[in-house]
Amino acid sequence: MATPDLGIGVGGRAAPRGAFLDFAGAGFRVDDGWSADPTTAARVAFARSTTAWLAKPEGLEAFGPDASRWDADGLLIEGQATNLLRHSADLTAASWTPAVNGEGVAPVRGVSPVAGPDGAVGATRLTLDRGSVDEGGHLSMVFHEPFAVTAAATHTASFWARAETPGTILMRHVGGAAYAAFEVDGVWRRFSSASVAASGTASLEIGLRGGFGASRSLTLDVWNVQCEPGTASSDVVTGAASGARGADLMSLTGGAEARGTVRMDWTVDGHRPGRRTLAASGGEAVLELVNGMPSATIGGVTIGAGSAPGAGAVVRTAVAWEPGRIALAVNGAVVTVAAVAPEVGDLEIGARGGADWLNGRALRIERLDWAASDAALAAATG
Repeated sequence: MATPDLGIGVGGRAAPRGAFLDFAGAGFRVDDGWSADPTTAARVAFARSTTAWLAKPEGLEAFGPDASRWDADGLLIEGQATNLLRHSADLTAASWTPAVNGEGVAPVRGVSPVAGPDGAVGATRLTLDRGSVDEGGHLSMVFHEPFAVTAAATHTASFWARAETPGTILMRHVGGAAYAAFEVDGVWRRFSSASVAASGTASLEIGLRGGFGASRSLTLDVWNVQCEPGTASSDVVTGAASGARGADLMSLTGGAEARGTVRMDWTVDGHRPGRRTLAASGGEAVLELVNGMPSATIGGVTIGAGSAPGAGAVVRTAVAWEPGRIALAVNGAVVTVAAVAPEVGDLEIGARGGADWLNGRALRIERLDWAASDAALAAATG
């Protein structure tokens, strides 16, 4: 395989010591060694304690423990997450109860003959009919049994659904007040809604009810209903107990270097308050987002550049350091500050000390053993 253009270089030369991980298809190289899987390359380590799912255009794919989740859209890096619900993919189980009132007809629950988003037959089919009276006392729904949540904290519920004919379905969860309405059709889609928990115990309901814009009747297929603290993450499928997905742990070793360059192209699902780490070393965030704004910290010196990205936007960032200089580039804009003796050691990718997770995708990761010029940083990230 030919040596690719590393994007950041000096006179087009390849890095004598560096890492090039391009998930869009150019390849994965660490020093002089190539690998078909970036997380099995030399000096790259990856771990996760559980199976995890990745949504691809062709459907969901399950990845076993310690298997990295990546495709042409990038490497997915997420922190730990817990689905608070039981039997998340089987709404015929005892943890789910049908509810009917007024002119509503009791929901009929069974196994859908249609393959679910995971490619297997096993999703739940709900036959629902709330009756002809469009008032709140007329409903046909299923409820999950009460479960523990954190009062006054945001939780997000999500589920996959499709319908034999287009219609509108309702769902509400920890807030216990307003319904979220979703338009469903014959294509599997994942829907989600965030709500602040009204107390320490909550329930979740899906179905049809008069007075809230729902269809009168619907044949609905549902797979993996999930409720988790915070914002929505990838699927966590549960059985007889609630379940968790382990965090993605990735590192790039190489020892301390007094000069170098780190570049990451990445995308996230939108602005979130707090911190998201792209790369960290020795407890410092070499590249991170602080309330959505890109910044870098090396040797106790912090600089920022750029603006908060929109949902799904690809952001190109890079930081270079050498005695007397640290430079940060974001989408072609470069900010440089003076620094006495910056140094960067082994890199933790997508987190810092087991916290501040990226919860997004890394499209490209580079670490080189020279400090790129401002012009090279601008060209590589512009």
